[in-house]
Amino acid sequence: MTMGRVRQPWLVVLLLLGTLSYALAEDVTLTTYYPSPRGVYNELRANTAKIEGDLIVNGNTLLGNETSDTLTFQAGTLTIPNGLAVDGQTLVLDAQANRVGFGTWTPENTIDVAGGMVVGAAYAGNSATPAPANGLLVEGTVGIGTATPGATLPGTKLEVGGTTLTDTLALVPQAVPPPQPAEGMLYFNQAGGKLYLFANGEWRTLAQAMNQLVAKRTLPADFHFNSSFQYVIGGGAGGLCTPHSQVGTSSSGCLWLTVTLPYPGIYQVSWSGQVSVEAKPGYPLGIQAVSGGPFVGTGIDWSSYTDPTGLDGTPSTYSFSGSKIVYFNQLAADVSITGGGITQFDPSKTKVHAGATLVLESVLPF
Repeated sequence: MTMGRVRQPWLVVLLLLGTLSYALAEDVTLTTYYPSPRGVYNELRANTAKIEGDLIVNGNTLLGNETSDTLTFQAGTLTIPNGLAVDGQTLVLDAQANRVGFGTWTPENTIDVAGGMVVGAAYAGNSATPAPANGLLVEGTVGIGTATPGATLPGTKLEVGGTTLTDTLALVPQAVPPPQPAEGMLYFNQAGGKLYLFANGEWRTLAQAMNQLVAKRTLPADFHFNSSFQYVIGGGAGGLCTPHSQVGTSSSGCLWLTVTLPYPGIYQVSWSGQVSVEAKPGYPLGIQAVSGGPFVGTGIDWSSYTDPTGLDGTPSTYSFSGSKIVYFNQLAADVSITGGGITQFDPSKTKVHAGATLVLESVLPF
């Protein structure tokens, strides 16, 4: 009995020393042969943890609990098979669809950017070069449809390989020609208000007179129709209008506009006036701007006017106007306004009113 009492205190001391030595240990190795006494470790804490082999975590994982923490991957490859979202919508990787989104949860293309973007070392991170709203700011050269932008003409900022379609093209006026011209280059001269083309080693005026008035004719009195097709407005000598079948003749002194152009090229024909129609319903009067001169096409424009009230003695009156761009390939040209294509009408009341005009202006020479 006495011996038994002596051994119990020593046994307690040995157990306490063993527990203390375990608590003071810095390195702990957990293997499949060292399971948790309860089957699951609820919490493991360590200043430094080294894992030999694979780490598989089921459930949510928090790495770095402070804003000052840094997460470093020294492995050669980081694989995220499903996806990654950084700070909400800042960066979204859709690994399954091979898409990247900046500022959007749902990228629909290989790269989607919701907002502006800058490209270039001097532009990136520079508050003085902000990107345009939902736009792109590029420091260097941009190529569209070409693998070598700027190779043909050094200093080129944008090179497009293929057809370019635009609603409007604006050239910034320049006081002097570009210092390093190349074939096909255009520039707009600020002082002279002219467009220049660099061709065959020199600058050539592309537009000698933009929208310069070439000829204008005003109908001096009301013109009443009396045949199927008749010229209404023209130029040259005054007189009666000639039937359409006599295009090009001058024996009757027709009022069509016959001119010698300053140069072959593109011209604008414009016309305006009033017309009255007294005709049977269903028989319209057509007003057409035409040209008997050497240009591409003959009819410029055609409009029809009817009299809904019919032959009741009260004509219907309309205003007409229009303009078209035409190309004359020779210096001799004539244009006119023609009316016709009408039957069963009252010639005394079907007319083009005095004051109607026909104008020819130059646009671009060739």
